[in-house]
Amino acid sequence: MWNSTKCDDSKHKINLNANDHQMNKRSSLLLSTQVVLLLLVAAPCPTSSQTGQTQYLLFQIFTYGGFPNSNNAGPLEPYISQIVNAINTTGTNGRKLGFAIGPLTLDHTPQQLQQILNESFALAKKYNVAIAPQFDDAMFYINRTDLWTHQQNVEWVWWNGTQVGSKYISWYPPPLPLAPQMCYNSPEIRSAVRQFVVGTISQIVKPLVAALPSPDLFAGFIAGSEARLHDDSDTPPIGYCALTNEGYTVTNPPSNFNQSLDDIVYDWVQWFTQQFVDTGNDSSEIYTHVASGTWLQKETIQSPLWAAFNTCSRGGFTVYGNGSFEYVYQALAEQPQANRIWAITEGSNLRPDNVPPNPGATGLPDIPMSEYLAKAFDFGASRVTLYGWQSPTSSPFYTVLSEPSAIEAYQQWLSSPSPTSSSAAATLLPLDLF
Repeated sequence: MWNSTKCDDSKHKINLNANDHQMNKRSSLLLSTQVVLLLLVAAPCPTSSQTGQTQYLLFQIFTYGGFPNSNNAGPLEPYISQIVNAINTTGTNGRKLGFAIGPLTLDHTPQQLQQILNESFALAKKYNVAIAPQFDDAMFYINRTDLWTHQQNVEWVWWNGTQVGSKYISWYPPPLPLAPQMCYNSPEIRSAVRQFVVGTISQIVKPLVAALPSPDLFAGFIAGSEARLHDDSDTPPIGYCALTNEGYTVTNPPSNFNQSLDDIVYDWVQWFTQQFVDTGNDSSEIYTHVASGTWLQKETIQSPLWAAFNTCSRGGFTVYGNGSFEYVYQALAEQPQANRIWAITEGSNLRPDNVPPNPGATGLPDIPMSEYLAKAFDFGASRVTLYGWQSPTSSPFYTVLSEPSAIEAYQQWLSSPSPTSSSAAATLLPLDLF
């Protein structure tokens, strides 16, 4: 898993043509159910068993505290032991139970990162479960005042350099602080992030991976935290710092503003995954983390689904509920067949907007957990990362993960052999998907 592979950094080489991606971003939403079915049936997604790779069912363990000097999840073992005891199997026949630990961030000190990763890898060995570290790229860096207090390192709301305010993320409750949106192509930002990955993370992780008793206990990396050029507020588009660094000005703006911002996000995601390849990781063990869902189709969000795909990594998506699968399938259908091995890098069968006290929320999942897993694993997913086990026991996110039918779905999936027929994608796609 550690080698000297280099990934191709040619922009959009395996994605959409540079002249076509804005058109495709919009037109893909108009594809009918029949067209999407034809695309997937004609060239079904490869299963991980066809590539000799283990498939992983992972549970997310959140490690960011939100305040300076409190950035860890506390003792991790209670969560891991609860998961293992509840499911009562760690997998067989090319399928493995595990956990994703993260986000591990620029806010964490090297000592904190070492502590969290040491404990995590020790627990993976103790409980015979896989570990997948998740490393944040740009969301959490409030402690790095050496970066975000400099105008050239954060985004602007106009060409004159007026800086954007603190980032707003809807699930991250105030008054917990977030730094402003990074300027993705700032040289100082890229230097700091490269040092984070190459100078710190790789030095910690390499010996820990080498000490694992079995290769299938390492489920690879989740690289990033839903990169985009906007937050969840309804403010105008940003990105003028990055555009300025690309050579644009108020008198020489890009001909297609949204496409240019999409390109910047794509370049950032690819550059971030390149850092993991540069430290000797195989690109097949690196998964991006891009959000998916109907709300992302607003022009101001700047989070293109095709940004998940590059030659440095495999595509990874946030998938909550049932509706997001539509967008992931469409994104996969536009990729070469060899690039259709993907992951849910964060998700649940429950939508966040269906959690009380949201208006009309029931707290019930869109679909049973067994169907949610099938919609991922039967269509090329090699990993599914479920959010919510750390939530309070009264939380719907915990309930949908721990209810008896969900536990039964995990047990059945972990105990079943991986599919061997590539026709699975042609026969199992629900006809009422949309």
